[in-house]
Amino acid sequence: MKNLEEWKDAHEAMDVFPVLEKLYIRDCPQLTTIPTPSRFPSLDVLEIKENCHVLLVENVLRSIANLSSLKLRGGRQRMVSLNSVIRSESSLSIDGCDSLPTDMLERLCLFPILQRVELRRCPNITTLRGMSCAACLKRLLVIDCVNLRNELPEDLYQFEALEHLEITGCPKIDSFGSNPNKGQKSLLKSLEQIFIVECDGLTRLPVEMFESCTSLRKLGLFNCPNLVSFPLDLRRTPSLERFSIQECHKLITEMPSGFGYLTSLRKVEIGPVSDYSVMEFDWAGLASSSTLQHVNLRGMRDTKSLPHQLQHLTNITSLRLQHFGAIEALPDWLGNLASLEELFLWNCKKLEYLPSIAVMERLKLKRLEIGYCPLLGERCTPQSGSEWTKISNIPERIRNYKSF
Repeated sequence: MKNLEEWKDAHEAMDVFPVLEKLYIRDCPQLTTIPTPSRFPSLDVLEIKENCHVLLVENVLRSIANLSSLKLRGGRQRMVSLNSVIRSESSLSIDGCDSLPTDMLERLCLFPILQRVELRRCPNITTLRGMSCAACLKRLLVIDCVNLRNELPEDLYQFEALEHLEITGCPKIDSFGSNPNKGQKSLLKSLEQIFIVECDGLTRLPVEMFESCTSLRKLGLFNCPNLVSFPLDLRRTPSLERFSIQECHKLITEMPSGFGYLTSLRKVEIGPVSDYSVMEFDWAGLASSSTLQHVNLRGMRDTKSLPHQLQHLTNITSLRLQHFGAIEALPDWLGNLASLEELFLWNCKKLEYLPSIAVMERLKLKRLEIGYCPLLGERCTPQSGSEWTKISNIPERIRNYKSF
């Protein structure tokens, strides 16, 4: 409704829609006024999106009452379709709103049982302070809020119900604080997943944050180029199943350790690896893990060999090697990986040779995938490839997403 400017209240003694539960307003660029949510006594979900006036957003935020879900989405570009709101959880989703009231987050206190908060592409959000009332919060996602500073909720470490925490594309965050809530013990006992992605300013993660994370299953740090310190003792996270640290080039000495104490570990992703990070990494702990199955290892452009410690991971069933730019041949000690069933080779431009025929027969691979390894790919062709005899008995062979 391109020209609609006002939706007036009905008679004061009347509810506008007494049983209305869900209201969606979309692409009404002139609309600035609607009846207050209090005039919709049964309203549970309100969604405002696509080319709507910021004054409409402000007016709605001033009068939030008993909504369980409020979604605010910005312009037409880069729209993200969110999953349907779980009926049993109260939810706030803000996506692409360039202008919001400065006290917007403080108004979250008006949500009676707020459990999900998703903030996406809101450049005017500079702080998450004001969310301290969200004691029931289970899920917090902050994505592409480029001006968000190091001002997280005052008592984030006290969010006992928090299960999922993700902060992505927030380059001005430089740390998560040195002590949880002025020295109080962290109570993140329900946290199951934490992902920190593309936070260029982040330099450290306090290990105190994880001291009570006995439920943590997934930990991922991706593309945080200035992260230098994360000396986490993994005995604090005994339930960890998946561990990922990738594209954190400066994290070479103070790294997590204690993999051998994890009884549920299934997948590890690390790299790019340098000579320094290889020496400091807890390979012995990985080797002693009886549950580890999948390893994803990223190299560097000038890496000429694989870490020899890799050969001791004899229990793994899947190995992915990526971006080893200078390696020319895979070593024969890969034959020590007696349980290996899948081997993925990706973007190794100079790689030409697999291990020897005897080693490849000993491995008994079920799946081999070669992607963007042009020299090796040519040598593995059935017509004239010199490496073909090494892989001809592998049941599933894929090269650049095509069968050999």
